[in-house]
Amino acid sequence: MIIREEFAFSSAEDTLKDLVTTVIIGTASRDERCEKIKTVFQNTNARVISVDYDHDLSKFHITVLSDPVQPKYHPQKDQFAGFFVRAIEGHSKNVLIDLTSLQHAVIIVLLNILCKQVRPAHLFATYVKPQRYITRDGLGKYSFTTQISEPEGIPGLIRQRKDNEIVVPFLGFEGERLQNIIETMTYELIIPVIGFPTEDPAWKFDALRNCMPVLDNACPDAEIRKCKANSIFDAIEILNEINDLYPEKNFVLLPLGIRTHTAACGLWAARRRNARIIYDYATESDMRSEGVGETIVYHLSRFL
Repeated sequence: MIIREEFAFSSAEDTLKDLVTTVIIGTASRDERCEKIKTVFQNTNARVISVDYDHDLSKFHITVLSDPVQPKYHPQKDQFAGFFVRAIEGHSKNVLIDLTSLQHAVIIVLLNILCKQVRPAHLFATYVKPQRYITRDGLGKYSFTTQISEPEGIPGLIRQRKDNEIVVPFLGFEGERLQNIIETMTYELIIPVIGFPTEDPAWKFDALRNCMPVLDNACPDAEIRKCKANSIFDAIEILNEINDLYPEKNFVLLPLGIRTHTAACGLWAARRRNARIIYDYATESDMRSEGVGETIVYHLSRFL
């Protein structure tokens, strides 16, 4: 049983503002909740860095927002780790990454580097819940992405396909993305995972309704696992349980849902040679949610 070190950000805000030396955010979304962590730390001593990834150009974009000059770096994906380590040099003791604003692939890349190369004294992550997601038609059809690409691995975690693979998709609202990946794969077994409970009971059913046609076709007898929607630790525990059931298998993780589950995939795969992550590098819509809900902070230092 993993001890879940996750708690309300409001209960630790003052401590974190004094403790954290580097904050990493993204800039790709116009959702109001994506600005919260940047606003909280903009008048502290923490170095605030934004990181984004341009899949079409295979380039990362790094900006040191807390520096008056705001220096910018645009490394190719195979050079990102070196540039990132230099960007936080001298400020890497206590690091916080904001899952809310960072792209899914960037979350995985950052966690891999932080766990294997930087190894800060303390690592925290934050996630700001939305008050509601924006639907395309008001009936559970969501349009969070404007474009999806050919599924491929994550920079720094690209591993070759192996025999005996289990596919573990963390389900989101868009069944089309799941279909796009599944139809390109050869696999032994699929074990889907869905977030539950969610802030709005309808979100779980929307995800199931949109993904079930794909699952019924690809794996009609699949047992859908449930884990807490906003919990990194619960998702990791689910992966541990599946690994205990199939210790001889290799794992393919598909992070298609909430960013906390993406972080769990990144942390879990970073520590194992029998796991790889496939992602479709979706271009996300500018506005995916409305309103600012509760903020959760996760203490992840145990994974370093």
